[in-house]
Amino acid sequence: MSLLDVIDQMEVPASGKSQIEWVKERLVTNGYVTRNEALRVYISRLGAIIHHLKQKGWEFKTEWIESTRPDGSIGKDYKYILTKKGA
Repeated sequence: MSLLDVIDQMEVPASGKSQIEWVKERLVTNGYVTRNEALRVYISRLGAIIHHLKQKGWEFKTEWIESTRPDGSIGKDYKYILTKKGA
């Protein structure tokens, strides 16, 4: 069993979806997903999921963005922007 098989079987709490399904839905609905959004729902391997989606024909543009931390300070976040939906 590969790491992605394991990730695909892991559910995002309170969503009933696998981690890969959650990321796909977020990308299609919002057009992007950030690393911090994924971490908030306990997805720590977003890069691996994005790599898997790229192998399935999905295409992304990436950028660093500023984000506000819970304490009000400013930090950086990594944003994957969907440019082409794959299979």
